[in-house]
Amino acid sequence: MSDKLDFSGFDVPVEPPAPPPPKRSTPKSAGAVRKKKPKQAVSRRKLRVNVSIDPALSRRVVDEADRRGATLSDLLRAAYRDNLDRIDSLPIESELPPFSSKPSGPAGRIVHMLYLTADEVGILDDLAARFGSTRSGVVAALFAQAQ
Repeated sequence: MSDKLDFSGFDVPVEPPAPPPPKRSTPKSAGAVRKKKPKQAVSRRKLRVNVSIDPALSRRVVDEADRRGATLSDLLRAAYRDNLDRIDSLPIESELPPFSSKPSGPAGRIVHMLYLTADEVGILDDLAARFGSTRSGVVAALFAQAQ
Protein backbone atom coordinates (compact mmCIF):
# COMPACT_ATOMS: atom_id res chain seq x y z
CA MET A 1 0.00 0.00 0.00
CA SER A 2 1.31 3.39 -0.86
CA ASP A 3 1.15 6.54 1.19
CA LYS A 4 -0.32 8.40 -1.71
CA LEU A 5 -4.07 8.48 -2.07
CA ASP A 6 -5.58 7.55 -5.39
CA PHE A 7 -8.05 10.16 -6.72
CA SER A 8 -8.21 8.79 -10.25
CA GLY A 9 -11.88 7.92 -9.90
CA PHE A 10 -12.70 11.60 -9.43
CA ASP A 11 -11.16 12.78 -12.69
CA VAL A 12 -13.76 14.73 -14.65
CA PRO A 13 -13.08 16.11 -18.08
CA VAL A 14 -12.58 19.87 -17.81
CA GLU A 15 -14.56 21.99 -20.25
CA PRO A 16 -13.15 25.30 -21.37
CA PRO A 17 -14.94 28.30 -19.78
CA ALA A 18 -17.78 29.83 -21.78
CA PRO A 19 -16.86 33.00 -23.62
CA PRO A 20 -18.23 36.22 -22.07
CA PRO A 21 -21.42 37.58 -23.62
CA PRO A 22 -20.87 40.14 -26.37
CA LYS A 23 -20.87 43.75 -25.23
CA ARG A 24 -23.86 45.84 -26.20
CA SER A 25 -23.22 48.82 -28.36
CA THR A 26 -26.29 50.64 -27.00
CA PRO A 27 -27.52 50.89 -23.43
CA LYS A 28 -30.38 48.67 -22.36
CA SER A 29 -32.80 51.58 -22.04
CA ALA A 30 -31.76 53.42 -25.19
CA GLY A 31 -35.12 52.93 -26.86
CA ALA A 32 -37.19 53.41 -23.72
CA VAL A 33 -38.23 56.82 -22.52
CA ARG A 34 -37.62 57.30 -18.83
CA LYS A 35 -40.29 59.05 -16.89
CA LYS A 36 -38.87 61.45 -14.38
CA LYS A 37 -40.51 61.84 -11.04
CA PRO A 38 -41.80 65.34 -10.53
CA LYS A 39 -39.43 67.22 -8.30
CA GLN A 40 -40.75 67.96 -4.86
CA ALA A 41 -40.50 71.61 -3.96
CA VAL A 42 -37.50 72.17 -1.73
CA SER A 43 -39.58 74.24 0.66
CA ARG A 44 -41.91 71.26 1.32
CA ARG A 45 -39.22 68.90 2.54
CA LYS A 46 -39.13 68.79 6.32
CA LEU A 47 -36.01 69.70 8.21
CA ARG A 48 -35.24 68.62 11.75
CA VAL A 49 -34.83 71.63 14.02
CA ASN A 50 -33.86 71.32 17.67
CA VAL A 51 -35.15 73.94 20.08
CA SER A 52 -34.78 74.17 23.84
CA ILE A 53 -37.44 75.52 26.16
CA ASP A 54 -37.86 75.62 29.90
CA PRO A 55 -39.34 72.51 31.57
CA ALA A 56 -42.63 74.07 32.74
CA LEU A 57 -43.46 75.36 29.27
CA SER A 58 -42.31 72.05 27.77
CA ARG A 59 -44.74 70.08 29.96
CA ARG A 60 -47.59 72.43 29.09
CA VAL A 61 -46.92 72.24 25.35
CA VAL A 62 -46.46 68.45 25.32
CA ASP A 63 -49.68 67.99 27.30
CA GLU A 64 -51.55 70.24 24.86
CA ALA A 65 -50.13 68.34 21.88
CA ASP A 66 -51.26 65.05 23.43
CA ARG A 67 -54.70 66.46 24.17
CA ARG A 68 -55.13 67.65 20.57
CA GLY A 69 -53.47 64.62 19.00
CA ALA A 70 -51.06 66.96 17.23
CA THR A 71 -47.31 67.33 16.96
CA LEU A 72 -45.27 70.12 18.50
CA SER A 73 -44.58 71.36 14.96
CA ASP A 74 -48.34 71.61 14.36
CA LEU A 75 -48.78 73.56 17.60
CA LEU A 76 -45.98 75.93 16.59
CA ARG A 77 -47.61 76.59 13.22
CA ALA A 78 -50.95 77.28 14.94
CA ALA A 79 -49.31 79.58 17.47
CA TYR A 80 -47.58 81.51 14.67
CA ARG A 81 -50.86 81.88 12.75
CA ASP A 82 -52.74 82.97 15.87
CA ASN A 83 -50.12 85.55 16.86
CA LEU A 84 -49.15 86.85 13.43
CA ASP A 85 -50.91 90.19 13.91
CA ARG A 86 -49.14 90.88 17.23
CA ILE A 87 -45.79 89.23 16.54
CA ASP A 88 -43.89 92.46 17.28
CA SER A 89 -45.25 92.62 20.83
CA LEU A 90 -44.31 89.05 21.82
CA PRO A 91 -42.04 88.78 24.87
CA ILE A 92 -39.13 87.15 23.02
CA GLU A 93 -36.01 86.58 25.11
CA SER A 94 -33.17 88.64 23.71
CA GLU A 95 -30.49 86.79 25.65
CA LEU A 96 -29.19 83.28 25.22
CA PRO A 97 -29.65 80.97 28.18
CA PRO A 98 -26.41 80.48 30.13
CA PHE A 99 -24.35 77.56 28.86
CA SER A 100 -23.51 74.81 31.30
CA SER A 101 -21.37 71.76 30.66
CA LYS A 102 -23.31 69.89 33.36
CA PRO A 103 -26.30 67.81 32.32
CA SER A 104 -29.42 69.87 32.75
CA GLY A 105 -31.68 68.83 35.56
CA PRO A 106 -35.16 70.00 36.46
CA ALA A 107 -34.04 73.63 36.30
CA GLY A 108 -32.41 73.17 32.86
CA ARG A 109 -33.96 73.33 29.45
CA ILE A 110 -35.74 70.60 27.51
CA VAL A 111 -34.74 69.97 23.89
CA HIS A 112 -37.47 69.19 21.37
CA MET A 113 -37.10 68.27 17.72
CA LEU A 114 -39.49 70.04 15.36
CA TYR A 115 -40.06 69.08 11.73
CA LEU A 116 -40.35 72.29 9.71
CA THR A 117 -40.04 73.30 6.08
CA ALA A 118 -37.14 75.45 4.93
CA ASP A 119 -39.56 78.40 4.63
CA GLU A 120 -40.71 77.94 8.23
CA VAL A 121 -37.12 77.74 9.47
CA GLY A 122 -36.42 80.94 7.53
CA ILE A 123 -39.30 82.69 9.27
CA LEU A 124 -38.00 81.62 12.68
CA ASP A 125 -34.49 82.77 11.79
CA ASP A 126 -35.78 86.14 10.54
CA LEU A 127 -37.74 86.68 13.75
CA ALA A 128 -34.75 85.64 15.85
CA ALA A 129 -32.51 88.10 13.99
CA ARG A 130 -35.08 90.89 14.32
CA PHE A 131 -35.37 90.42 18.09
CA GLY A 132 -31.71 89.54 18.70
CA SER A 133 -32.73 86.13 19.95
CA THR A 134 -32.51 82.49 18.89
CA ARG A 135 -34.91 80.07 17.25
CA SER A 136 -35.51 78.61 20.70
CA GLY A 137 -36.40 82.04 22.09
CA VAL A 138 -38.90 82.65 19.29
CA VAL A 139 -40.43 79.19 19.63
CA ALA A 140 -40.72 79.58 23.41
CA ALA A 141 -42.44 82.96 23.03
CA LEU A 142 -44.90 81.55 20.49
CA PHE A 143 -45.65 78.52 22.65
CA ALA A 144 -46.12 80.74 25.71
CA GLN A 145 -48.72 82.83 23.86
CA ALA A 146 -50.59 79.83 22.47
CA GLN A 147 -54.13 79.44 23.75
